[in-house]
Amino acid sequence: MSFAGPIILGHQLAFRQKQTTVNMDKEADETALVGPVDGKFCYKKRMDGSVDKSMVVCKLCNKEFAYHRSTSSLKYHLNAKHIAASVDVSPTATTRTHTQPTLHQMTGLRTRITKSTSEKITNGLAHWIALDCRPLGVVKDKGLQNVLQIASSDITYELPCRKTVTKRVQQLYDNEKEDKENLLGKAEGVALTGDHWTSRTITVCLADSGFTATLAKCRKIVGHFKHSPSNTEELHKEQTQLEQDKESLIQDVSTRWNSTLFMISRLLKNKEAVNVTLAKQKHKLTMLPTAEWDRLQRLETLLKPCRYVTELLGGETYVSCSVVLPALRHLTHTMEVSDDDPAYVVRFKGDFKKDLSQCQDTLNHGWLRVATALDPRFKDLKCLPRAEGEGVWTSIEALLRIEPNRANLEPTEEPARKRSLLLFNSDSESEDEEGPNRALARYRAEPTISETDCPLQRWSTHEGAHPQLSALARKFLGSPATSVPCERLFSLAETCEDCEKASIIVCNVLAQAGFKASKEKLQWVQPKIMYLGAANNNLSSTALAFFQQSIEEYGFPLRSCTFNSLTEKIVACLVTPNME
Repeated sequence: MSFAGPIILGHQLAFRQKQTTVNMDKEADETALVGPVDGKFCYKKRMDGSVDKSMVVCKLCNKEFAYHRSTSSLKYHLNAKHIAASVDVSPTATTRTHTQPTLHQMTGLRTRITKSTSEKITNGLAHWIALDCRPLGVVKDKGLQNVLQIASSDITYELPCRKTVTKRVQQLYDNEKEDKENLLGKAEGVALTGDHWTSRTITVCLADSGFTATLAKCRKIVGHFKHSPSNTEELHKEQTQLEQDKESLIQDVSTRWNSTLFMISRLLKNKEAVNVTLAKQKHKLTMLPTAEWDRLQRLETLLKPCRYVTELLGGETYVSCSVVLPALRHLTHTMEVSDDDPAYVVRFKGDFKKDLSQCQDTLNHGWLRVATALDPRFKDLKCLPRAEGEGVWTSIEALLRIEPNRANLEPTEEPARKRSLLLFNSDSESEDEEGPNRALARYRAEPTISETDCPLQRWSTHEGAHPQLSALARKFLGSPATSVPCERLFSLAETCEDCEKASIIVCNVLAQAGFKASKEKLQWVQPKIMYLGAANNNLSSTALAFFQQSIEEYGFPLRSCTFNSLTEKIVACLVTPNME
């Protein structure tokens, strides 16, 4: 009898049972490793075979993440790195939805922007053009359109046309104009001012003074360094050896006396470096002797107070109207002749005081005196003779009688009969019965404030104690001392030194010896200019053709400048933005 068959059958059954057990253990291990986000992540398995549920691994890229029962960072990873897999992630782990991703989901691009968003972009472009003085032709730039397409995730977005942007800029102007008109309508007063202090006095005095010859020598010395980079480099070496800052000399402008002061100050500061550098060079300059260096020092002392007063009266972020009389008094005191002054200084001071006196005759002294008295910093009126002080307070008292009492204009809910009963047989005077004399007396009795304090803030905090005086002070102190702030605004609008707010275009490139300029050879100026063309001839008709072309496209040039080199000459024009 043979037992081979039953033995083989038993081994097969045992093997199948063992294989089933292994498969069950393997499925159990895989089930234990299934992680969050619909199984897109699995738990990390340690070296000893245990499961670390504080770490998960992305099944798509095997990147490890810390897991603290929050799937926000895991979903963000899927959306950023695996867009196709992220669409399968369902809100719960129990239900799975397998949907085909859309084209926008696969490419990461959204649908076309809405009409409201397009309108916002158009309004933003118009505001940018108006705010930064950009030319309207910028809407034709392909690079700008590419930037906006990337920012909006809409590759079909197109920039608005020039006509549309022009209308939006005009709407911005009309809205801004209306707002300013409304503000002016609510204003308590409007000030029209002119120049109370002008540089004419100093310019006249410098033109006919004992400093003329010395200043001419200084201009030649400065020009020696300004016109030669090698001379400037030698000066910088001497400044380094003397442990001074590397700074170039300043050339003055004959019509700008403050530039003369800057030239003198820079020369005096670098006196030793200039003398040492010139001593090592061959030149035909006339050196300044010690007496003329001393003369420059005296001129700097005379001009510094003038510069301080000019900058003080030309400010626009603080009260300046009440500073005119104290500032002019300070200048008059500075120009008093002393026993140590040489003859040329005495003559300069005399001419200065004479011309300054003529300028003061045209001032509105009545307005300036009231403004000075209403400024808590200068209400002691030390800048005026004592005999004129009481007259100023008399003028303010008359103005207070004309100015309506704002305390009486405020509505009250208290019945008039009850108020009369409360005030019946009262021994003290009411606030309404206080006359201008008492109001001025209380204001004059208060201490003066520091020169660094703002008088308008002072009146704002004391408006309850002085309702009429505060209104009068705002009217007088709100006037600017000079027209410099307005002129500064016009200068910014007419002459824009920033190349980002203007267009510099090349009108003509004239070559020498048959040399033809190429666009690649103008890379050094391309960030600042727009290249139009080149010519290999020296004909005036060619230059005129390029110039007319630039005018037709960009408008008439505001200024022109010339770049010279050994091989080519570039004539560039600074053109104002064409806002038509």
